[in-house]
Amino acid sequence: MVILIMLRTFDPKKYLETKADFFPALKAAFQEDPGDGSLIASTLSDIVKAYGITTMAKDTRLSEEHLAQALTDQNTLDLATLLKVTEALGFELHVVPSQDTSTSASA
Repeated sequence: MVILIMLRTFDPKKYLETKADFFPALKAAFQEDPGDGSLIASTLSDIVKAYGITTMAKDTRLSEEHLAQALTDQNTLDLATLLKVTEALGFELHVVPSQDTSTSASA
């Protein structure tokens, strides 16, 4: 017996239609990132595509070329770009204590 399964290409933009959709996606990316920033960069890329790269360029005062490069090559996503993009989306980045208190830093 042969079972055929049809798989469709997942398009995250289908689920990222409004700014309200962006927050849970970005929050999950920060929580689930393997530690190299790849999931955060990929998610931001999907969000910027859904938001519109031209609109994002205007809102961040960054060039479309800079945004495209920064969001397609995870190694070029610098902190300044991350902060400008998240601010344009209406988000703030905050540092909070880890839930794992066993890794607390000593002064």
